[in-house]
Amino acid sequence: MGEYVDAHFLRPVELEFEKVYLPFLLLKKKRYCGKKYEEGHVKIDMKGVECVRRDFCPLLVQTQKEMLTILMNTMDVEKACQVVSKAVQDLSCNRVPLELLTMSKKLSRSPDEYKAMAAHVNLAKRINKERGEQHGFVAGDRVPYVIAKGKSHKMSENAVLPEEITSGKYVVDRDYYRSKQLIPPLTRILEKLCDNPKTLFLCNKIVQPPITGVFSSWVKKRKPDQDNTVEHRKIIKKKNKVTLFNFF
Repeated sequence: MGEYVDAHFLRPVELEFEKVYLPFLLLKKKRYCGKKYEEGHVKIDMKGVECVRRDFCPLLVQTQKEMLTILMNTMDVEKACQVVSKAVQDLSCNRVPLELLTMSKKLSRSPDEYKAMAAHVNLAKRINKERGEQHGFVAGDRVPYVIAKGKSHKMSENAVLPEEITSGKYVVDRDYYRSKQLIPPLTRILEKLCDNPKTLFLCNKIVQPPITGVFSSWVKKRKPDQDNTVEHRKIIKKKNKVTLFNFF
C-alpha cells in the first residue's frame, strides 16, 4: 500500500508505516481507544477517556478500563456489560472498598488563596479550621476526599476525609457515585453498542451501610441480607447489523 501511495506523491515524499488500530473506538476528537499494532509489539491505547485521567474515582477507572480491555481483546459486548452491571451491584450492596471511592487532588497554593471553592479546597479549609494549620493542609499537599451525604446540594461542600467515613461520622453518598461518576462516562461508550445502556444502572435493592465507630453501640444490630444482588437486565444490542469489526 505504501508503494501505491508513494507513486501518487511528488518525490521525495514517501509514506512510512507508523501504526494500525484494530479494533478502534472513536468517541470524539482526541478521545478514543484502540488495539494498536506497531512493529514489534501490540498494546491497547487509551487516550482522553476517563480511566486515564485523574478526575474520577478509582471505581470508575477500574470499571471502564476493564470494560474497554474486554472490548478490545474479545469484542464481547455482553461480557463488557456484565462488568458494568457488577460494579453497580457492588456499589448498591455496599461491597465497594472505601479506597475505590476515594479521590484526591493537589493544592497548588494555600487553601485560603483559592477563589473557586472545589471539593478538596473546601475540605482543606474545614480541616485547617478544626485542627489548626500546623496539623492541616498546606500548599503542595494532596488532599484525599470522599463525597458524603450532606445538607448542601453542592457536591463541593460535601467532601470529607476517608477516616471520617470509617469513624461513622459521615456516610458515603452512593447516589452521587452512581449518577455522577459511573453513569455519564460508561453510557457514552455503551450507547454505541446497545440500545438500552441505562438499564444496566438500575437496581431493585439498596443495602444500607453498617454503622461504625463510636456510634455502633447506639443502634440495634440487624441480620445481614442473604440476597445482596441486583437483578440482571437483558442486554439489547443495536438493531441494525453493526458489529465491532465494522463499527470501530
